[in-house]
Amino acid sequence: MTEYNNIRLEMDGQVAVLTMLHETMDVYGGFCEEMQSALDGIVEDPHAHSVILKNDGRYFCAGGKLDPEKNNATQMQARNIFYKSGILAKTLSSMPKPVIALVNGAASGGGANLALSCDFILASEKALFREVFVNINLIPDTGGLWNLVRLIGPMRAKQLCMTGCKVSAEEALKYGMITELVSSEQLWKRGMALANELASKPPASVAAIKQLCWKLPEMTFDTYLESETSMMALLRGTEDYREGALAFKEKREPRFSGK
Repeated sequence: MTEYNNIRLEMDGQVAVLTMLHETMDVYGGFCEEMQSALDGIVEDPHAHSVILKNDGRYFCAGGKLDPEKNNATQMQARNIFYKSGILAKTLSSMPKPVIALVNGAASGGGANLALSCDFILASEKALFREVFVNINLIPDTGGLWNLVRLIGPMRAKQLCMTGCKVSAEEALKYGMITELVSSEQLWKRGMALANELASKPPASVAAIKQLCWKLPEMTFDTYLESETSMMALLRGTEDYREGALAFKEKREPRFSGK
């Protein structure tokens, strides 16, 4: 397995576990490139059925590593850096395998937006979310505003992004930013339980659901219905559909093969 400087990738059964090794995203030190490489590898790995994204430190991720000496970067160089973080958010949101963020500390700036790009966020009572960009005369990067508007609506998203206010785990749950609030002691156990549950489902069905959710904002009901119909007809011809239907009839747990 590839060795990285900013992240660690391990397999736990059918779950790919991505651990961020530092408190910040070192966008000048290859963070985005390493994350992209790891995620691309997970997509191609037939043994990886779900993904956990976490950090074992005090923070989930405190955002991009601020370096005043880099302020003289040309506009083209700055565009390149921000574009890479945006593509990373797109990969997390659109890749066919479900991604669970375990947030057990502060998730600020680009770190918050990494979490928001995942399919599920399990947060502990120690979690804190903050869109700090307005305080340094920027807008949310890493797809942050796009994801926030989808999750919590434009009015609440503008409040968070225009004020840079802190959002506690309890508030994040109330707003619909996170999936579950879990005690810090149970976060890893609950995260693995969800990841294994997702990994046990037929991968084609899971991927199709995620793909439709990703494309929904650009769809009319008619275009959605066309996609739904096509996917249903395609999935109905798979071995996993036949196994699922037979298991339901026989009142037993299905044994999906991914075929």
